[in-house]
Amino acid sequence: ALTVDIDLLKSLHKDNTGYVLRPTARIEPDNTLGTIAGTVADGVLSSLHAMPYDGTSVETNCAVYVFEGDGTTPDDYYDGSPVYSTARVRYDATSDPVTARYAAGALPAGIYTVALTCNADDPTTDDPNTGTASNAVLFTAGQTATVVATQTTNIDFN
Repeated sequence: ALTVDIDLLKSLHKDNTGYVLRPTARIEPDNTLGTIAGTVADGVLSSLHAMPYDGTSVETNCAVYVFEGDGTTPDDYYDGSPVYSTARVRYDATSDPVTARYAAGALPAGIYTVALTCNADDPTTDDPNTGTASNAVLFTAGQTATVVATQTTNIDFN
């Protein structure tokens, strides 16, 4: 069995004429892929000014970014950036208590750095991550994740 992974951040862009599609896909054997998944604590979401759970919307406006290698410095997405994959952080309203979760799948076995941001990221530009600009994309400290084929690696943000 094979997995076809389409990265929408790389494939779909909006410019001044509308949406532009540049399909980017990779095909990998299922038995070589793993997943990174976990939860994000309410205190972390609050400190990053995430959208709080209001009883209806599951959106946090946050995302986990996955970078290849150990100790990679988290950076925003732009053409040529070190971002390998991203995953939206959403509230799981079926859990008691409601918990924010994410899952980044279709990752080849290997070592990755994962980091969380709740800042809007413009994928057409290299936004600063210094915190001094209004469009800065700030991340939590990166955590190392070792992905094993056919397994889920748990990385929580507490």
